[in-house]
Amino acid sequence: MSKRASECLPMKLWVKPGQKLTVKECIQAVCVFSCNDIATVIAENLAGSVPAFVQMMNRNARKIGMRNTVFKNPSGWHHPDQVTSSKDIALLMRAIWVRFFNYGHFLGTKSFSYQKRIYHNTNRLLGKVEGLCMGKTGYTSHAGYNLSTLTIRNHRPVIVVVVGAASGQTRNKKVLDLIEKFYYRYGKKRQHSTKLRLACLQKIKKKTPVIRKIVKRRTQKIIS
Repeated sequence: MSKRASECLPMKLWVKPGQKLTVKECIQAVCVFSCNDIATVIAENLAGSVPAFVQMMNRNARKIGMRNTVFKNPSGWHHPDQVTSSKDIALLMRAIWVRFFNYGHFLGTKSFSYQKRIYHNTNRLLGKVEGLCMGKTGYTSHAGYNLSTLTIRNHRPVIVVVVGAASGQTRNKKVLDLIEKFYYRYGKKRQHSTKLRLACLQKIKKKTPVIRKIVKRRTQKIIS
């Protein structure tokens, strides 16, 4: 099966009623392999029901400034009233990095194993782009191919978001082009701080540059 075909299929871990998973396994399943069934499992366990969890999602989205986003389900699968924008996805990526710094590595994990099967990350740029440490892909037939990334080179971070691409290959190329364009223009400037990497990140994390690539229109149907 081709990479494109596999990304278009519903991503699931195929858990059964009564089956138990660890919290780490759930996070890995969602972050690495975009498992829609595990997103539902998380929602039901944290909030008691999917609708209650969706309300939590929308409240937290407002808190971090995602003004053009409306969630209708926890997986991101197509819903006629579920929308977001590239800017909002960038804000979400930044919030994950700033507020949950110790957990961002899950979005940079290349693979994980569950019940003797290995699941590979749907983000094909991991390990191929210098400094790319976090990323999340998405696809629905309505939204097209989408990808948000966080890259850090020489203590200088940049968030890139591409939405609505016609194919995974096109999407990946646009993300890579934007990353390289940013570092070509700004990557050689000296930093004011020469302290440890973490201290430097803490200093500049509130001013993370964001490059947004809007392919179709400003507001897109939400990515999966």
